[in-house]
Amino acid sequence: MNNNEPFLITSMKIDIDLEEVIQECTKIVDQYKAANPETNLKQAFSIILTENPGVLESRGNIIAYEDIHNTQYFDRENEAVLQPVYKETILSDLVSKLPFPFSIIRLSVLPPSSVIAMHTDAACHAQLAITTNQDCFVAARSGETKHVPVDSRLYVFSTTLPHTAFNASLEERIHMSISIFNDDYSKLLVSAASVPNL
Repeated sequence: MNNNEPFLITSMKIDIDLEEVIQECTKIVDQYKAANPETNLKQAFSIILTENPGVLESRGNIIAYEDIHNTQYFDRENEAVLQPVYKETILSDLVSKLPFPFSIIRLSVLPPSSVIAMHTDAACHAQLAITTNQDCFVAARSGETKHVPVDSRLYVFSTTLPHTAFNASLEERIHMSISIFNDDYSKLLVSAASVPNL
């Protein structure tokens, strides 16, 4: 990827029951908060939904945001599957409708008044907003800033570019983040004729 490509590449509608997805994801976040009271919940964190043995064995499913990009915890070369506990939920239906395979799916949680440091990812991501508001954004170093609405659409970002996310509100923001393989991302980049205004 290069620095001339746009930050937001494309968006695509997913035919799912969004309200059921929101309920399931909110439940998962609430359960992990209750089960991990020692976690600093004032900082951004992620909950891993796919099977990643390195994470499950050494860290548990909840992981600090800065560790998400540590390659020792993730296999980014092979297609992942949902953890068994989620296979009987609406998330299984959602995964079956994704238009590309994935290496990691996680819930990215930004508490009120929080920011993620500028960084680059090993893979590009699709984002599905679960809970958000008009004061939550993702932004590239170039200055391109986008709000991802709760609208059943996957928004594909070039997260191999330097970028950040911030929650300037007093409410929690939750996105589902789906890591896309480079070959599939390249196909999306080539085929994206236009990007809708957010």
